[in-house]
Amino acid sequence: MHYLNRPDIKVTASYKDIASRWQPEYDDCIRSIVEEFGCFWTAHDGKVFDEVRVRYKASFPGSDGPRISFIRERASQMNGVMSLWRRSFTKFVNSKYVYKLCGHEELVFEAHPTQVRDQGIPPKYCRRCFYLHKELRGVWDEQIINMLRATIDGQRGLQSCKICGVEFVFLQEESTFQPIFTYINCIVPVCRSCYTQAVNGSDEGSKEEHLAKLNQLYLHSGEVPPHNPEQLVLFMRDEMQLLKFLTLLSGMPGSDVYVQHCGSYLQALKDSGILPDGARRLIMGTLVEAEDGHICLSIPERDIDNWLYTANIAHRREPYYPNCGWRADWEVMGCEHRIFIEYFGLVGKEEYDHRARSKLELAREHGIELIAIEPRMDWRSLLRDRFAV
Repeated sequence: MHYLNRPDIKVTASYKDIASRWQPEYDDCIRSIVEEFGCFWTAHDGKVFDEVRVRYKASFPGSDGPRISFIRERASQMNGVMSLWRRSFTKFVNSKYVYKLCGHEELVFEAHPTQVRDQGIPPKYCRRCFYLHKELRGVWDEQIINMLRATIDGQRGLQSCKICGVEFVFLQEESTFQPIFTYINCIVPVCRSCYTQAVNGSDEGSKEEHLAKLNQLYLHSGEVPPHNPEQLVLFMRDEMQLLKFLTLLSGMPGSDVYVQHCGSYLQALKDSGILPDGARRLIMGTLVEAEDGHICLSIPERDIDNWLYTANIAHRREPYYPNCGWRADWEVMGCEHRIFIEYFGLVGKEEYDHRARSKLELAREHGIELIAIEPRMDWRSLLRDRFAV
């Protein structure tokens, strides 16, 4: 029975729109993707619409759900496509692969489509290591890989927690492969109980004491604490610095308490002395807080930061350009090369334009990919196309 006529399926308007505008010749795009990727083609089904757009200049805007549903249903009804699919499946159905990072063995066909799409066949990381890589991509490099491998290999036996002294086995912890917990244990053994205490913190103390602790955390880490300050451990690779940070964190309340104290988390940052009033005078705009806790210097900056956060693109605020005191607005983390994003909000002013051109030249000199965004630009499409999200 055709998808559109199945009584158990609620067909959306978007699906019906795609079905009404789909032309038979577009089926060649589905066939070519299945021929290229075989039984793993569903990891790349979004490419079908890219092919249709390139070959036939036809676009199908809308959310991914209806588009993917349509493509998979269409493929299942096409002559020859299912046989290609089955032949490829037969080739891989009993293939096993040992992942080098963790030593885990699994059937290649059990790989999640996202693993296949991002890593190819066979994937470089198993599901849990791939999840770690995805969540830690902002700091993922060869050093972290070696540290993680040593952690997995070396912490199969008893370890002594550096905070409380209790012995524990890292690979038997319920929080094993929780990204931040795992990252911490790559640097220093910390049991789940102490980690949980640090993340949960403590509401004890007065407003003044809480603000003082927030400032202490800022001075220790060198970063403005976001809503979830435990993420700041990802900038630390020194054992003593990390242990002190966890100790400070365990005595702090959650961000909701700061909101109760001050009306907003941004105001708490000001009241604590981290961002005092007048500390940053802006030509236009005002300090605003993004969803991930990053402090932005204008509404458009906040919107861009929120988009990066929602798209799960790891980023940090205000990285320095090499060998100078200039900063970019964002750096995208976990890429093969450095990627900066700049929002040039004051283009048209001579001095500002000169600074923007100088930054572009500086980025080229140092092999940095600089994504320049200006007002009235369709930056969402620009970023969506660049990062394939």
